[in-house]
Amino acid sequence: MLVSAEAEALAEATGSRLMLRGRIAVANWRGHDAEAVALTKARQDDVRRRGEGLWFFVNDWGSALRYNGLGRYATANGCDASSAASMRAHGSASHTTCPCAIDATIWLL
Repeated sequence: MLVSAEAEALAEATGSRLMLRGRIAVANWRGHDAEAVALTKARQDDVRRRGEGLWFFVNDWGSALRYNGLGRYATANGCDASSAASMRAHGSASHTTCPCAIDATIWLL
């Protein structure tokens, strides 16, 4: 978390518009569902306004990873469709499949 906090402080000090995902990634890896969702919701409007479709794809991948770890395979599987829709809506390529959604599909079989 310290590295994430330092990166966020640096981005703020330099006026960077880069939307950092460090704290969200750590919450996903730790399986902290409420924290990851809250951090995502706090950032998604700004990211959507700037048209960063790739941010949504990466975020959905992290969410699928978290859901797989929590045994919520059907929810993880739904992240792939969400990613594709977000990327299409923001003018990004939508041919990429989320690896964690593939894992979730296997668990559902």
